[in-house]
Amino acid sequence: MTNVHEGENSLRVAHLISGLGRGGAETSLLRLILDTHRTLQHHVVCMTDVSEMAGAIENAGARVTVLGATRGVLNPILLLSATRALLTESPDVVHAWMWHAAALSSMCRISARIRSIPCVWGIRSSLDSGRRSLSTRIAIAYARASSWYPHAIVFNSQRSRAQHAFAGFCMEHASVIHNGIDVPDEKDIAHWRRTIRAQIGVTDDVIIFIQVGRAHPDKGVDNFIKAAQIVHAQLGARAVFVRVGKPGWESGESGVNIALERSPLIYHAGEQLNARPWLAAADVCAMTSLRESCPNVVLEAMSVGTPVVATDVGDAALLVGMCGWVVQPNAPDALAEAMIAAASTIVQPSHRARLSKDCRTVMASRYSREEVARKQIAIYQGVIQLSQSHRS
Repeated sequence: MTNVHEGENSLRVAHLISGLGRGGAETSLLRLILDTHRTLQHHVVCMTDVSEMAGAIENAGARVTVLGATRGVLNPILLLSATRALLTESPDVVHAWMWHAAALSSMCRISARIRSIPCVWGIRSSLDSGRRSLSTRIAIAYARASSWYPHAIVFNSQRSRAQHAFAGFCMEHASVIHNGIDVPDEKDIAHWRRTIRAQIGVTDDVIIFIQVGRAHPDKGVDNFIKAAQIVHAQLGARAVFVRVGKPGWESGESGVNIALERSPLIYHAGEQLNARPWLAAADVCAMTSLRESCPNVVLEAMSVGTPVVATDVGDAALLVGMCGWVVQPNAPDALAEAMIAAASTIVQPSHRARLSKDCRTVMASRYSREEVARKQIAIYQGVIQLSQSHRS
């Protein structure tokens, strides 16, 4: 990946994030560092001890500080340690990722030095109704009350921005930057497809439906499996169903029907550091979430030419466009109907080739990582100029 604006004077960015587990926000942070590490100096401050991706982020060129606080608890000790860590490298910009970090960044304004540094919030979740912990509800409320503070709020979907505006967040300096993706070479995609399908033990005439995500109720795992049963009843052995992600009985996630998840119809690939080879091997990706903002799996699937059946959550419908199928969330019958329609389309070679090409073209032209990095750098430069104008 070509680094953006290479050769310009580096800006120092201090990122504040609640954890560094394997999730959408953390992946986007890693990609931003990879794409800008020669032009931006990154220091990532992780509030908790959830730090599986810390090594990858350090290897990408960033310094990482792990504060080790109890997850979801905002307290005076965390406030002091976060303030100290954010100031360590005299940043030009503070970038707070998600609600907890946004709330904590506002609390850190007790320090005059923090108040003098322009701040960006990155909000990467929707406000769809759903079960949330008490700490998350408090963080959202505090972030709403202090949303006048940051010099910019960047959402990763139009729907999330609209939801936050409706909820009373300050939108004076709000914008949307969708997640970015790089489009692999066709030779890599072909290699991944051959390798994974050989591993599963299926031939080219078999249709693989894949669902990617952790075993959490918000990801709609139950609906995927219910839809798989319906599709299997119609297509029989022509259809294979694959799940990528740690199973519920291993992850300890609550709310997933474990007995249903253990369905013999499902091939469990487990947690994968890189899901794209599996997506390349599939014929249809089912994005079954009940709530999302800008679902990375849709971008990843389309980047390897795999069409998507997506639930209408976040900006999924906008991402899919004319390159897939969109159904209402929590409707396994509708999901199954769309999966069958997708299967009937892709079995026609000319339709499949056109759909695959269209998917990759849309990703390359509208959602490239390079464009995302350029937009994010422009945000940083803009808030610095805004801060300087306020002080002058």
